[in-house]
Amino acid sequence: MNIGSSSSVVPSAPKAVTRWSAMTAIGVALAATSLVALVGCKKGEKAETQAAVGTKEIRITVDAVGYHPAEARAPGGKPVRLVVTRTVEDACGEEFVVPSVGIKKKLPVNEPVAIDLTMPTSGKLAFMCGMDMMRGTIIAD
Repeated sequence: MNIGSSSSVVPSAPKAVTRWSAMTAIGVALAATSLVALVGCKKGEKAETQAAVGTKEIRITVDAVGYHPAEARAPGGKPVRLVVTRTVEDACGEEFVVPSVGIKKKLPVNEPVAIDLTMPTSGKLAFMCGMDMMRGTIIAD
């Protein structure tokens, strides 16, 4: 073979190297997709899961004064998704408790927290802060 020749021969890569390169490319693509998904959420934001079809969603905010709204309505015996967001550092709003169904959730500041539950067929479902100072209810229709 002549070094100065323009017709130099490049040996083809072995099949194992080609397969490894393809698998590496797929791995890099998957890693990039995962990174895009993670970066897509803003700092401190939790990705909420899709509520089941027919599930009523009730958004509740917690501030230094209490829950807004403090009273809501939902269909009796049906699934409900509460999306609770604490907007202040007030320690009293740090936990969200629904004692009758055994729910106790930490509420990070400015991060919506989804809570799925089933309403009783009739009556009220009480919720409160961890210190039982702020209260609210959901009335079964």
